[in-house]
Amino acid sequence: MKDNYIWTEKFRPSKWNKFFVCSPEFFKKVQKWIDDKQIPHLLLVGPPGTGKTTLARILIRETEAEFMEINASDERGIDTVREKVKRFASVMTLKNMKIVFLDEADSLTPDAQNSLRNIMETYSKNTRFILTGNYRNKIIDALQSRCKVQVLESPEKEEIFNRLAFILESEGIEGWNKKDVIRIMKMHYPDLRRMINTLQSSCISGKLKIDFEELLTNDFRRVVTENLREGNIKDLRKYVINTIPNYVEVFRFLFEFIENIFQLDPGSPKNSELIGDMQIIVSEYMYRSAFVPDQEINLAACFLELLKSVGIKTK
Repeated sequence: MKDNYIWTEKFRPSKWNKFFVCSPEFFKKVQKWIDDKQIPHLLLVGPPGTGKTTLARILIRETEAEFMEINASDERGIDTVREKVKRFASVMTLKNMKIVFLDEADSLTPDAQNSLRNIMETYSKNTRFILTGNYRNKIIDALQSRCKVQVLESPEKEEIFNRLAFILESEGIEGWNKKDVIRIMKMHYPDLRRMINTLQSSCISGKLKIDFEELLTNDFRRVVTENLREGNIKDLRKYVINTIPNYVEVFRFLFEFIENIFQLDPGSPKNSELIGDMQIIVSEYMYRSAFVPDQEINLAACFLELLKSVGIKTK
């Protein structure tokens, strides 16, 4: 499949002046690195889809560096660091600088990270390292102290909407509805990559057609929806405990899509009132989650109260 068919690749910024996911202060800082053709060791962290990989590749391109790119989630062991990375870093280059780009570096084993810190020190004269990751706490302190740490924040929703609108217009999608684009944003914020993928899969024959069931990808949203509709609290609690690290995302999903989850028609006065009451329930439990000693039990209690509201028996 060609990259120009995949929208996330087709519309991935390739130049710094096209990169929009950053603050004005950070923009000036990166521009100086590009002007000087030099960068420090970098650790780029933030949620999925916020531009970490894109930024790393732009820096490599703009500084005209010789580079090696490794996806650390596939090659996460110490052998990769000792053999591939060390060999590349130790060889002289005819270019101004060499860059080792370790994508998803938070997947590296502790031994691999410890080995990497020595290589970063030894070959720092000619070689720079760019590390990316979703979770800063999974990167050892010794690596963080050797890097300029930059947290990529979630883009403003208005910026995201404008970007999605630009993509739709560029692809010649006709008669699209602003509300449908916002629904995609609410479902996947702040993951811009997932929004674009959902946008593309929802465009059929030049038209944007949004259906809640189609918006559900194979993540926690589908599992939560299916188990709530069946009243299967036992399996849902197991899934929550073993899979979901951030319960806030679950509460937000429940609040935004409660009528879709339970297939309630908001056009009915009775259902409209019920939907409002259920959103109040979700917001109350979300507030309590900041204080309760066991957040999983708090979330499970929220599930139970929602099921009771719509009359679904629990299993």
